[in-house]
Amino acid sequence: MLNYINKILQDVEELKHVFLDSDTPTGILKIGTVEIVSTLPTILASYYKVYPNVDLSVQAGLTEDLIKEVIDHELDGAFVSGPIKHPLIEQYDVNNEGLVLVTQNKTFQIEEIITTPI
Repeated sequence: MLNYINKILQDVEELKHVFLDSDTPTGILKIGTVEIVSTLPTILASYYKVYPNVDLSVQAGLTEDLIKEVIDHELDGAFVSGPIKHPLIEQYDVNNEGLVLVTQNKTFQIEEIITTPI
């Protein structure tokens, strides 16, 4: 219970920094990401350029785990594979990254991913 209270007090302090100085946000922005978000460095660099007093914390993980951490307020947001349908979160399309499979096989059927052992 004491850990929970300390977490609430820490969150309140961070919120004070954000809302009392709304022109210049400060604090830690905790972001999760799946490993295939190729535009993430550009996005974070642009954010940091506008808000240099915000410390960015980036954590890689699986979509399901990152969503749980956002819901549990352990992360402020996450870049995940979507679409996601959950009543407690909002989803915003950032980009549509094309996921491709490369192979040396001259012919390939997508069903082979399921039926062919690795």
